[in-house]
Amino acid sequence: MPAPAAVGAGNYMINIGSFGNLANANALVAKLRAAGLPVRADRVALAAGSAMRIRVGPFADRAAAEAARLRADGVTATSSKVVVLD
Repeated sequence: MPAPAAVGAGNYMINIGSFGNLANANALVAKLRAAGLPVRADRVALAAGSAMRIRVGPFADRAAAEAARLRADGVTATSSKVVVLD
């Protein structure tokens, strides 16, 4: 199992996406956690109904977030994005 990602009280998060199918979202959360990534999953209201927003982090700096983003992309087989929280 990979070492857990370096997490801090920083303002950098990785936006994985929002998913309307909760079963698929929960399965993705489990995969990311199994990879040692600090996952946050929140229910959000969208115009089309509710969804699960999946993010990874927070990270103390952009470099740590980018390293974790590469790991997350390997797990999800998609392209995620580092975002700065306000």
